[in-house]
Amino acid sequence: MDFNAVIENARKYAGGTHRDHGYDDLLVDRLHNRYTVAVLVCFCVALSSYQYIGDPLQCWVPAQFTGNYESFTNRLCYIQNTYHVPKQESIPQDSTLRRERTLKYYQWINFVLLLQALFFSLPRIIWQSFNDKTGLSVGHLVEAANKYESIDVDQDRETVVQYISNCLQRYDEYVNPSKKKRRSFFHRLNYQYRLFCQARTGASLAFFYFVVRFLYIVNLICQIIFLQYFLSYHDVNYLGYGLNVLGTLLSGLSLPESKLFPRITLCDFHIRELGERHYYTVECILVINIFIEKMYFVLWLWFWLLLFITIFD
Repeated sequence: MDFNAVIENARKYAGGTHRDHGYDDLLVDRLHNRYTVAVLVCFCVALSSYQYIGDPLQCWVPAQFTGNYESFTNRLCYIQNTYHVPKQESIPQDSTLRRERTLKYYQWINFVLLLQALFFSLPRIIWQSFNDKTGLSVGHLVEAANKYESIDVDQDRETVVQYISNCLQRYDEYVNPSKKKRRSFFHRLNYQYRLFCQARTGASLAFFYFVVRFLYIVNLICQIIFLQYFLSYHDVNYLGYGLNVLGTLLSGLSLPESKLFPRITLCDFHIRELGERHYYTVECILVINIFIEKMYFVLWLWFWLLLFITIFD
């Protein structure tokens, strides 16, 4: 086996000769499993901090409400959801029409962001698990190749070459198990599957890498569809929101108040006093939507850009 060729290919796979650390994936993959995950986690931390430290929602309560009543109203309306009716429209009397305009997302955004981060990391976890199973760690191989290029002592180079040789030998034993051993039916079936992968792609590792790359694309498309379902309500949708904001920004106009992330909402609740129920409808300022609006536009723009980059990479 030509180890110099193996080392040169591994070094190129790492992205160049001036790398301190070798990666076992490409930059496009890291845009998914590192940078996007980091952005989602940062958004989650920032949003959680504001929810528990600041005042995410403030309601305009009747004059007879004391401080305790006002605090109760703010917390109740934040927990049970609010709904949005534009100022130029009258408030519907039918409770069903009000429920159609309910904003149901803002209490769950923290958990959704963490779940999104997990799904962006999942293809990476699958890729690493496959490497561990085959006995060939691409990351360690690339690191060894970079180290080989940076050292001048022949003895140290021989040690690196021996390490690479052992890695490749373990992988070869996994892909082509010894014929001297008597294998069960399932082992022989698994062996035939590995040969099929090699016959089709030249190597099962390369085949599996493209499977993982396909998972990144599928995950991204599913996340866009999920956000469309999760954030949209009544006659407002997430995909249209992103296009409208982008068109407004490109036109140089100021952004109007978003219908998808309204800052002024309404809340219906009742209070029992001396056995009687008193019903109230109050107007609330959803302060947290100022941040959520910017956050989800950034994610809308980034997801579509990332999808384009991944498909045409």
